[in-house]
Amino acid sequence: MAAEASGHSACLACHKKEVEAYLKTGMARSMRLAGSDEVAAHAKARFRHGASEFSVDGPKQTVKRGRLSAAYQAAYAIGSGNHAVGFLVSIGGYLFQSPITFYARRKMWDVAPGYEGNQQPDFNR
Repeated sequence: MAAEASGHSACLACHKKEVEAYLKTGMARSMRLAGSDEVAAHAKARFRHGASEFSVDGPKQTVKRGRLSAAYQAAYAIGSGNHAVGFLVSIGGYLFQSPITFYARRKMWDVAPGYEGNQQPDFNR
């Protein structure tokens, strides 16, 4: 495989059957651009957790606490979507986990795993 080749297209020429089978699995969707993610692309939601109010408007995610607020565009979607879809935001050239996750089975938005006990979750993990 050429050094500049990347992604599944690099394998497709020699391993078409294997690539097509892989693309049907949840693992193939484990990380992708948020704009390509149906959940992030079309979502509209609001929910509260502790002292924070969260809103989702497409890939834009906002947290408000009192008079303070921060809004970020989701850069990447993480997770297959079979159980949940989490998001990464880019801040100052670094990736941070969004405290906002969509839970597919419950069809609802809530805080991401590990944020449940945090009464003031933010985009800093």
